[in-house]
Amino acid sequence: MSGSTTSGPDAVTLGLVRGVLASAVAEIETLIERTSMSPFINEKKDYDAGYTDASGRALLLRNPVGANKVEALLDIYPAETMQHGDIYWYNDCYASQGGVTHSPDLVFISPAFAGDTLVGFCEVFGHFWDIGGMRPGSLSPDATEIFQEGIIVPPVRVFRDGQWNEDLIRLFIRNSRFPEMLEGDIRAMTAAVQMGVTRLVEAAERFGAQTLRQAMDTFLSQTTEALRARVREVLPQGTLRFAEPIETSSADGPHWIRLEVQRDGDSVRLDLTESSDQSLGPANFLMHTSVPPLALAQSVLPQDSSIVFNGGAADIADVVQLREGSIVQPRFPAALGSRGSAWQRFASAIQGVLAQATEGDSTAASANYCLYMLRSFDPATGRWLLVTDGMASGRGARPYADGSDAIYHVGQKNYPIEYIEMSYPVRLEEYSIHPDSGGPGLHRGGCGVVREFTFLRPAGQIAIRIDNVQFPPWGVSGGMSGRSGSITINPGTPQARELAPMSDGNAVEEGDVIRILTSGGGGWGDPFLRTPDLVREDVLGGFVSVEGARRDYGVVLDPQTFDIDIALTKELRSGERSHKLFHRDGYVDEIW
Repeated sequence: MSGSTTSGPDAVTLGLVRGVLASAVAEIETLIERTSMSPFINEKKDYDAGYTDASGRALLLRNPVGANKVEALLDIYPAETMQHGDIYWYNDCYASQGGVTHSPDLVFISPAFAGDTLVGFCEVFGHFWDIGGMRPGSLSPDATEIFQEGIIVPPVRVFRDGQWNEDLIRLFIRNSRFPEMLEGDIRAMTAAVQMGVTRLVEAAERFGAQTLRQAMDTFLSQTTEALRARVREVLPQGTLRFAEPIETSSADGPHWIRLEVQRDGDSVRLDLTESSDQSLGPANFLMHTSVPPLALAQSVLPQDSSIVFNGGAADIADVVQLREGSIVQPRFPAALGSRGSAWQRFASAIQGVLAQATEGDSTAASANYCLYMLRSFDPATGRWLLVTDGMASGRGARPYADGSDAIYHVGQKNYPIEYIEMSYPVRLEEYSIHPDSGGPGLHRGGCGVVREFTFLRPAGQIAIRIDNVQFPPWGVSGGMSGRSGSITINPGTPQARELAPMSDGNAVEEGDVIRILTSGGGGWGDPFLRTPDLVREDVLGGFVSVEGARRDYGVVLDPQTFDIDIALTKELRSGERSHKLFHRDGYVDEIW
């Protein structure tokens, strides 16, 4: 079934190779999920696996970040020094130029050889529970340098000739407050990457090493060609720009990501040099130059199953400009732990540019997920208890549909109530939709969630990261911005206190009730054009309140029967309405 050296593999062979690689990735991820010990990996699904070609170009991407993991390794270990069975390991963000974006993400990479021919690499990563640092969990809104976020491992070879570098592993594990969990995750990741290499070697034996490498080249070139054409179809000639604010815990915020996209003929330039200087806190995003074009490509990816989102999409732009010392290109040793805030705001900036390019025929802004860390130390055992939980938020509405409700990041999950009550000293009091948080619109923005629980330990502290509080996700084409979230201790009591949305060291005591509300996504289209029946369904489903239906949609409902008052609804909806392209606490033509 090998293709010729000139024409490459035929369509049937390409389809088979693609299916084999995708199936292998699914098998690798299943192994990670079932053998790892960190809740962040086995419950929240904060892991990834993939293949690259022999030069390190990613063949299957889930998101635009970290496509250069193998390339960063090859800068230190040339391919000719590698052997079959080697495993390499690192979490060094700066040495990998953003291949890893914050220290708890540990990468394991292994080369695959067919005979003496290097056919590609398998790479896996997972977010580890605790790797040392200033606070349990290795992440804190209080961090001011990366050394406070855990031990840093530069690219190293950890396995060769069937032998582990046990000294290195022992050194690393010693730096964790949860050593047994950490060691278990290392074993799970290395087993997964070894199985991935086995599957890639099997593919080389099945199709032939030359055919397999040609298929990889074809996948990458097809993606580049298709998405270059797609980007130039969407972007008009000239310059578009958009700015997004990042809410940080440091006194020098907020910071702004400023994106300028210029098309001159067939040339496309992506420029982030006007973004704010780097943050004193951990909201910095160490952005590899492949990230801006990959993010743009993913945002315009057509619904075409023949196009694979891979590293070839990084070639859709001719020029990518970043400024050293900025929030998206910080200087070492700036802290990076909360880079998710900057990443989501950058993704919204891409959407803002596309909204201008398409005159509003694009998705509204999405809310960033929320993260809290609940910690308690038991002096009797000398052990820490740690709850690190990510919480869902609302996605932006689309030109053809509502935004998705209660989505946590990419393919990750919230902890189920049963799991969190069984594993940690908390009692869940409420887990529900955050009503009225989705931006009103013809298509409603997705809603965030409410999570309320009682703390059952004598004493502890909580760290919180809730984004989009000061700057909610914008709406587009007449849609309104989403509504902000909050965190309150003992709500509705004389002892109630609201916490800063990005803060750490907040004391909690036994019996304290902690109530967290996450933000919703922006809406699309004039909310008065949403049919009253759909608004009523939203009220019945808990997504919109009776008051919100009247205030935001002009729909009057009986609070007891939920019947629509047709006359009052017509009266409220009468009259002319005008809007501008974007909405964030008011309609504006541009955000810069």
